[in-house]
Amino acid sequence: MIGMTSVTFRNKSAEEIIALCKECFIECIEWGGDVHVPPGDFKNAERIGELTRNAGMSVSSYGSYFKVGTDSLRDFENVLETAKMLKAPVIRVWCGEKGSENTDDETFGLYVEQLKTMCELSKQESMIIACEFHNKTYNDTAKSALKLLKEVGCANFKTYWQTLCYNETDLVNLKELQENIVNLHVFSWNKNGKRYPLKKKFKMWQNYIEASRIIKANYIIEFVKNDSEKHFKKDVLTLKKLLDF
Repeated sequence: MIGMTSVTFRNKSAEEIIALCKECFIECIEWGGDVHVPPGDFKNAERIGELTRNAGMSVSSYGSYFKVGTDSLRDFENVLETAKMLKAPVIRVWCGEKGSENTDDETFGLYVEQLKTMCELSKQESMIIACEFHNKTYNDTAKSALKLLKEVGCANFKTYWQTLCYNETDLVNLKELQENIVNLHVFSWNKNGKRYPLKKKFKMWQNYIEASRIIKANYIIEFVKNDSEKHFKKDVLTLKKLLDF
């Protein structure tokens, strides 16, 4: 499905985001835990989940900012209850605060044990825990992600994927992780963070999508040039063209 993560427009209300997504025939929304659905505000989470579904879309995931190894399990229980009220099938979390190459064995062991407990708690709610695939976290390469997936060893533990290197390594990571990916974040940047229309990276994304067709994952647009609705709408059309290629 084609989706949008609400952090794309942090300055817009949930109602404005839903209206924009409906106009663009977006199929699902990942609601962020920093602005629109903060953890602990259960009534708000329930309200936004209902608004999303009443507009004909689904909630793809709860984009939390829970940091494995830093935040407590009590914090996670709050995140889990919020996701439950939102009726999100996936909770996105962040694994640590430094890259895999700078993570020692003891810290890695703490990540694994905490994630096992989180997965067990989430399993009771039929939810998936998925780590953001991101620089400056442990989950920053296919190798480290696969090691984490293996050691946690839970069926409801998955990963996200997004471009990190802006070269052929991204495609290698995608191919090696494809069976474990639940959501892909879609954007068009360069290595310095400059944003472009998705169309500019059409060939690159054509390769990514071709490599990911065997999995059932959501393609979630995250951030657009100038944070503008105009560019968001153009990126949606480009993504639809890519998926129909």
